[in-house]
Amino acid sequence: MLVIERENWDDGRLMSQYVPVSASLSWEKMEGSLRVAQDMYLLPLLGTELMDKLAEICNGEADANGDAGASAAYELAVKAAQTAVVCLALWSNYDALQLRLTDQGWQRQETETFKGAYKYQEDALKQMLKNRGFNAIDGLLDILERDQRNFPLYSECPAAMERKGSIVRSTGEVSDVVFINRSHVLFLRLLPELKTVEEMHLAATIGKPLYDSLKAGMEDSEKWKYEDCSLERFRIRCGRYLIRLAMIRLLLQTGSITDRGMYFVSRSLDGDTSRGASNDEIARQLNQMERDAEAERVSLLAFIRTYIPSEYMGDEQRVDRDNDGKRAFWA
Repeated sequence: MLVIERENWDDGRLMSQYVPVSASLSWEKMEGSLRVAQDMYLLPLLGTELMDKLAEICNGEADANGDAGASAAYELAVKAAQTAVVCLALWSNYDALQLRLTDQGWQRQETETFKGAYKYQEDALKQMLKNRGFNAIDGLLDILERDQRNFPLYSECPAAMERKGSIVRSTGEVSDVVFINRSHVLFLRLLPELKTVEEMHLAATIGKPLYDSLKAGMEDSEKWKYEDCSLERFRIRCGRYLIRLAMIRLLLQTGSITDRGMYFVSRSLDGDTSRGASNDEIARQLNQMERDAEAERVSLLAFIRTYIPSEYMGDEQRVDRDNDGKRAFWA
């Protein structure tokens, strides 16, 4: 079931709530694109069960039973889901929707009344559809996460299950360290890197016994045995270090933190202009991230030394010279 079905199409009026379209736009023209967009972008995040429930809500088949709070939550979820599917359907199938396939091959449709858009207009439109679609997915995930009373299936969907067992669990925790505007899409992109740096760096930094205690405590809080430091406080301190390292890996691998790349905005009397970051600017940003990660590592070790001294193993990257006996001197 789709979040927009034929019964609600209403000659394209439902779709025109989100993107201006002609009343002559047929359901047959858009059905395939809408289905592909939903299956490609929403279904992997929500899972089959929650996706079907959301589609029922969108098509009026799920009743809030007079609950005003549930009714308002349903309305917000409907708008976000339909916006995401419509915009991403148009963006991902932009070129194909302008063509038709006949026995004579692919043909471009033209009329005497309207002319095709200019290249810069098409580029701006595609970027707008992409941004609006992914922003709508962010909004939908935020609604589902915030209101699990009305959306109990969210806790078992792939987007939520990805976070279970992870030291870094929310977009807010990432935004407190590196600003991502609480983007769920970017957070999901960051999760594989967070798992990688956790396995490669965290145990070596804090020590295997303390790392094992942290992971065991996250599964069962009774297994956390350090009374002078709460499990949640220590998890967040470790998470800050992991976020710094994961951002560095993402920047090294892709050259950007988001799929839109790294941009710098300059302002003048003529308005704001954006330009892609140069290699030197990316390198400077990377160097700053590496310094921040090192500072976070030192801060984490100092935290362990203060609040969990029994597990402090020292800093292997720091050389301490003991000259209390005055046996070393400059010659």
